[in-house]
Amino acid sequence: MKTFIFKDKNLEAGYLIADGASKEINLSSLKDYKEVLFVLPNEILSFITHTHEYKNRANLHASIINSSNTIEISNQTKQKVLETKKNDQYFFIINDENTKFLKEKFSRADIKIKVTSDLLFFTELFDFTIRFGRSIFYKDVNDLVKLTEQSYKLLDDGPGKVVDKSVEDICLSDLSDIDYHEFDLFNVKNVFNYQSMKYYIFASISMILLLNIIGLVNMYSNSKQVNDMDNMLTDLYVSMYPEDQQIDSIVNEINDRYNSTFEINNNHLANKITNLILNMPKKSKILQITLNNSDSKSLLIRCLFNNKAEELSFIRNQEQNNNNISIVSTLNENNILITEFIYEL
Repeated sequence: MKTFIFKDKNLEAGYLIADGASKEINLSSLKDYKEVLFVLPNEILSFITHTHEYKNRANLHASIINSSNTIEISNQTKQKVLETKKNDQYFFIINDENTKFLKEKFSRADIKIKVTSDLLFFTELFDFTIRFGRSIFYKDVNDLVKLTEQSYKLLDDGPGKVVDKSVEDICLSDLSDIDYHEFDLFNVKNVFNYQSMKYYIFASISMILLLNIIGLVNMYSNSKQVNDMDNMLTDLYVSMYPEDQQIDSIVNEINDRYNSTFEINNNHLANKITNLILNMPKKSKILQITLNNSDSKSLLIRCLFNNKAEELSFIRNQEQNNNNISIVSTLNENNILITEFIYEL
């Protein structure tokens, strides 16, 4: 696991420890937050130990806040307790202002990041008082305190031995035993944040472009197949009708020849259908006309009548005009008749 130790409370820059080596970089230069443990100043994320027997989490957190060294009681309502992953007596306390500050600093991150305080981090690494940067991490039996150089000199027992440590002294290849908290960065605004979404946007655009390219390839392939089919049809048509030498469009040629043949064969049938429709009573309410072009050619006509008398009158009129008509079906709803007739042509 990589480790990023911040230099100060501004959280602008720090030391990145990875693969046994370290380097100083800005937070903005860190592209991937996954598998990185961020060591925050204890002034932002305050470490506290708390022995308890509470089973109710709400009561436990209330007890921790109550026992913390808060100068102003009113600030307690603005604090919350964060639990660590590995030790049920290790906790962090953070106020609303610092919570907002962290979410702004890590707005590019995914839902959660691993965080710890520098006080807990150095306490777990070293079993003695050390100086790192401008701070002293004081350890005396069960007391764990982060002090400035000036504050450390004011201790009752006087300043003791302090071992200076730098980032080179903690270039460890395995920091898997270090405790931490998974800090939830979820914010509705982050859902629409370009920085956090740009990779998904770029991926979506790339996918759309890829699909378009595939579509263009398919269109080209289909167009080529259509052209090949046209050429094959043209050759076949010329072999059948060699008198047609000049062919501009094989589709038009086939349609023209089909229509001319259809007109010859169906001229008599078309005249009969036309006369039948034109001789319908003017008051007839025709809903649908369908040609059944089978061996026994027939015409289906669906009509609407206001009553049974109108239906009978329509039938008598067709019989007087020598039309061979019969009823296929009748639907009677709300005193309205819908009748389907069949005419033998």
